[in-house]
Amino acid sequence: MTWLNLVLTMLFSWLLSPSFAQTIHPDVIYGKDTRVDLFEVHEPWILSAAKSTVALVNRSDLTSGPDNGYLFLPTVYGPANQLCPEERFYSQPSLAFCSGSLIAPNLVLTAGHCIEPRSFCRETALVFDYAVSTELKVPVTAKQDQVYFCKEVVFHSNSTRYGDYAIIRLDRPVTDRAPLVLSDATEEESLGVGSELTLIGFPKGLPEKVATGGKLRYHTQKLLLASINAYYNNSGSPVFNAKTGHIVGVLVEGEEDFIFDPKKQCKVTIVCPEAGCSGEEITRSSWIRQKIGDI
Repeated sequence: MTWLNLVLTMLFSWLLSPSFAQTIHPDVIYGKDTRVDLFEVHEPWILSAAKSTVALVNRSDLTSGPDNGYLFLPTVYGPANQLCPEERFYSQPSLAFCSGSLIAPNLVLTAGHCIEPRSFCRETALVFDYAVSTELKVPVTAKQDQVYFCKEVVFHSNSTRYGDYAIIRLDRPVTDRAPLVLSDATEEESLGVGSELTLIGFPKGLPEKVATGGKLRYHTQKLLLASINAYYNNSGSPVFNAKTGHIVGVLVEGEEDFIFDPKKQCKVTIVCPEAGCSGEEITRSSWIRQKIGDI
């Protein structure tokens, strides 16, 4: 084996290792699976927050649609992930590669590892209202005023030292929904162990899901750690203080999501005890506010 082959072998082994996957995949169910589709939600603040949560989508996945809108060609969630047929949301479309939240009329907050400042920006569309009413079929359509594009990445960080978050400037202001509020350090410090958190986003690229009943485990200056039901592509999702409706942080990292069942010859969701596994990491809003200042 040449030195080049050896290096490539070591690189691919690392990329496929669980330790690498854990650095970018916030994926697991803690206790009961509380994820629900938006039409099943009745709390006004959650419905309002969901309206300002956005799916990050590859621009190449959309084309012209009816009424000057857009047409998306997503995969189907279950077959695309080799899941067992009894897995929840098996037949729904899978489209988003990350999640984000509107924090100003033309600014979206997401995870830093979701988007690179140059090449990824040009290739990213941001889609509001990608959600299930009672049924959502492939292909997916969106109106013109539901789809925006990345104009520039105005702030970007993706490191252990400085945190994982990014701010995207949209190609035009959003006028039909309100920006969400980032919590400050005082609010976050008031959260005790077991405080209830709510997650809104697009797990595994699925239509918008709400996961209530998350529990805070502890926090550091930069991070919150919580038991909250999240999957890959929930990266960048806003995590809310369930009492105030303010964003306390951005979901960035966690456990693996599926495990192969040799008897069924398909994959099933990993389920952790409420206090088990390593928990999901969330970059704190107060840390982000401190670093980005006024932009």
